Amino acid sequence: MLQDAINAIQQEKFDRARDILTRLIRQDQQNPTYWLWMSAAVQNRREKIYCLQTVLKDDPQNELAKQGLVLLGALPVPKDVLIKPSERRKWTADLKLPPTLITNANRRRSSSLILSVILGIFVFSIILFVGFRLTATQPVQRIVIQKTKTPGPPPTYTPTPTYIGYIAQPTTSEADLENKPTPLWMLLPATYTPTPIYINTPHPISEAYRAGMLAYEQSNWTSAIGFFEQAFKVEGNAADIAYYLAESQRLAGNLPDAWAMFQNAVQINPGFAPAYLGLARVQIAQGKMDAGLADLNKAIQLDPNFAEAYVERVNTYLSQNQLNEAEDDLQKLTSLLPESPLPYLLKAKLSMRKSEFEVAEDAAQQAYELDQTILETYLIYGKAALLNHDYEVSREKLRVYLQYNKKDGSAWYLYGRSLAEFGNEKDLEQAWLSGMIHPQAVAKALDAFEKAEMYKLNEADFSLYRSGIYLELQEGQKAVNDLLSVRALVLQYKTSGASNIWFAYNVALARAFFYAGRNSDAILQFNQAEILAAEAEQKALVYGWRGLVYEKDGKQSLANRDWIALTNLPRNLIPQSLQSVINQKLLLLTPSPTNNRMTATTTPTP
Repeated sequence: MLQDAINAIQQEKFDRARDILTRLIRQDQQNPTYWLWMSAAVQNRREKIYCLQTVLKDDPQNELAKQGLVLLGALPVPKDVLIKPSERRKWTADLKLPPTLITNANRRRSSSLILSVILGIFVFSIILFVGFRLTATQPVQRIVIQKTKTPGPPPTYTPTPTYIGYIAQPTTSEADLENKPTPLWMLLPATYTPTPIYINTPHPISEAYRAGMLAYEQSNWTSAIGFFEQAFKVEGNAADIAYYLAESQRLAGNLPDAWAMFQNAVQINPGFAPAYLGLARVQIAQGKMDAGLADLNKAIQLDPNFAEAYVERVNTYLSQNQLNEAEDDLQKLTSLLPESPLPYLLKAKLSMRKSEFEVAEDAAQQAYELDQTILETYLIYGKAALLNHDYEVSREKLRVYLQYNKKDGSAWYLYGRSLAEFGNEKDLEQAWLSGMIHPQAVAKALDAFEKAEMYKLNEADFSLYRSGIYLELQEGQKAVNDLLSVRALVLQYKTSGASNIWFAYNVALARAFFYAGRNSDAILQFNQAEILAAEAEQKALVYGWRGLVYEKDGKQSLANRDWIALTNLPRNLIPQSLQSVINQKLLLLTPSPTNNRMTATTTPTP
């Protein structure tokens, strides 16, 4: 496989070379030889620098990588470098310049050019030698893709154009590199196409087409549109050029022009399946789901093995909550793309809709292991792990996702819940009753919730979970506002079988009133909680908190009544968060020698 990649580089088939090297690096991500060849396969200077710097991470003494970085201007030229001049050769012909052209300046320029050429040949020869030596030892990984009627090479499927082609910024040191988000495409090195390459028909008479494809692969939609427009003027009967022009317009957000050009592609070739996929995407983006599904059906009818059309249709079915139809398409897609992460990613999304969170997390993990460059995988993986109470994994995946998509309010909301360890309403009940499990994370969790609100998330239970954060911080009025706004939602949870949540809600609201200085409201709310308390532990919670409120409100006799009631219950039922203060209060209550009942004294009995 390495030899195939080397041959592809020599033939300037860089897409193929990158694809092969990607598979090799999946087997051995710390192999500096693969990274060295990847630096020759990528075509962007910044990408070359990144690859060569990665070589030096695993092989700090690699001279070829150092020389490459020097030639690219990313490392200074060593002061002790000596370049050996070339040997004199005997030429078969006595070629001499006219005396008027033989000057010192020309001599210096000629020598510099010759030395540069010799250095380049030297570097390339060593790379070839290393590559040929390693070729015979590499294992072979086979990828099987079903035949499709859509012409062109096997595609590299990615579901969205988000950050797949993210380009690393130029750096001059490894420290700078560590301080910036690693481009997702560099996690498994390959230049992934931002959208699926269905067809790549050669158009030798139009250089604009080749330039357009290069811009398209780099997600540079403005340049791609310009080049494809030039190419289409030359070859106005090429449906594939019309398709790429339309797709570039769609990805740039220009839906009307994209629609018109997709229609143009259909008129040129009515059997061209990708054009119908493009029409479907425009329709779906405009909220016309039925029309979009009709175009997707047409694309699949024209090409039953058109995997990307199945991907789009599964996503559409999921958005419409048509889970059975989505599952049927997913089975077909799995057979079409046996080595692709996309079926696993879609399975994770489907399982989330079915509330099968363990299945969803397993599927998301498989998608992640196959390809770490699909940004959506991190979001789905993080959410599934959160709902499975796998908080460490959830935080890790959501943190990566937010590095590349900082304005996703829903992701910030999930990240805040993972920090607070609010996997579901049961965790929230615990926080309402006795506080967060890890209160040291409360500030970071609140910051995440604030970012979520800033970016206009649309989550019905946002205020529900934020109330737990405000209670932990004792920001009473803010907690009151959140709790009152979600009263109807809590009642829905109560009717669905969450019997303890209504009691926990009343205690939380009473605590919020107390922190807000609204003691009368807090007492009324604790009285309501006492009615709901069916277990000794719940009653202990009410007596402990309500006693504190009475005392704060200057009603010591009523506070003492609650302290006495608390002594009739097992001491271990006192909530952990109240134990120290309640124990101090109970020391003030001693038995009376006359009637053997609990009475209050103003000072502790020695």
